[in-house]
Amino acid sequence: ILVSLLLALNLSGTLQYHLNVRYQRENWRSLYQEIAKNYPVSETVLLFSYPAPFSPWVWYDQENYPVVTTGKLYIKNVMALSSITKSVNDYRYVLLFDYLRDLTDPDDQLRTELWSLGFHEINTLDYPNIGFVRVFSRNKPTAKLSTFNL
Repeated sequence: ILVSLLLALNLSGTLQYHLNVRYQRENWRSLYQEIAKNYPVSETVLLFSYPAPFSPWVWYDQENYPVVTTGKLYIKNVMALSSITKSVNDYRYVLLFDYLRDLTDPDDQLRTELWSLGFHEINTLDYPNIGFVRVFSRNKPTAKLSTFNL
């Protein structure tokens, strides 16, 4: 009976892992594929509030996207944040990774810097266990107006 109970518990856990996204690992591969599909390498820079790009990103990044990092674990220790963020000026899209940013940038300084440079948040990519990747562009998002026949 004990063996049957252990096998049932094991099977239940295995099914939960495969059927429920909350229990799966971070899906960096799908995130990379979506970014590669929608944001060209020549027009896009990735911004990490971390000393270096995250290892899973480096693993999947076959296109070698340009990357800007704060170089520190805690953003308040960055002396020249504005000079770091100004390096994104040559790009159409800036993708800001929220992964661990609550710890490294609790005052949301990176978003404030991007706004001060004239960037607007145009999209948010949401991936379970990775968090948000905020997409910024200098082009303001435009609302599509619907035409109603009365």
